[in-house]
Amino acid sequence: SAALWIHGGYDGVDLYQDTWRFDSQAAGQAAGLHGLHAWSRISSVSTAMPSARAKHVGAWDPAGAFWIHGGYNGSVCNDLWKLQVGTSLWHRVAPATSPGRAYHAAAFDATGTWWIHGGVDESFRAQGDLWRFDTASHTWFQLSESAPGERYNHVASWDGGLWIHGGQQPPGGSMDLSSLWSYESNAAFTSLTDTSTLTSSTTSTTTSTATRSSTATSTVTTSTATS
Repeated sequence: SAALWIHGGYDGVDLYQDTWRFDSQAAGQAAGLHGLHAWSRISSVSTAMPSARAKHVGAWDPAGAFWIHGGYNGSVCNDLWKLQVGTSLWHRVAPATSPGRAYHAAAFDATGTWWIHGGVDESFRAQGDLWRFDTASHTWFQLSESAPGERYNHVASWDGGLWIHGGQQPPGGSMDLSSLWSYESNAAFTSLTDTSTLTSSTTSTTTSTATRSSTATSTVTTSTATS
């Protein structure tokens, strides 16, 4: 079934470390109704799990695991976690080096490589660099690409290549961006912006039980996504 997964976030007062799944297809089919939606909280049996945080990134790998990286919990985080959905177990993945980031953008490709771009580092300086994480070797690689430049609060997706849109630029994040960029492995970034492109930055996610912003969010379509 198709499901949306979120982790953590901020409600204006507190940071959270909980994980939720929104499964529209299964809920509608079970009730015999079209458009009936349901949230379910994922109860992990792990003794160790990601701390409460916001401004992190989350994504599904092709093997069916949910990953989160970085974020902000009073300081910028550099930790990397994987949730095995079938067992509801969190595992901390500890590569030799890991970039500390928050407000960044990320996406998995079809080979199981996780790509991240930009955000702010541990000193809260905006970055424009590109990294890829190999889930097989648990290794981060920093690429030399400088385009599309420093930005944060932007969004990313993978569709034959890495696509990046919007965000904000320093100083002060006062400049909202409308640019659209694409990147293919071992190639360069290409600007695809035109004058009609919408300006955007990261969106918030709302549940029926709590309002959150800055969650780590990812969707998955699989028959094995069970809590």
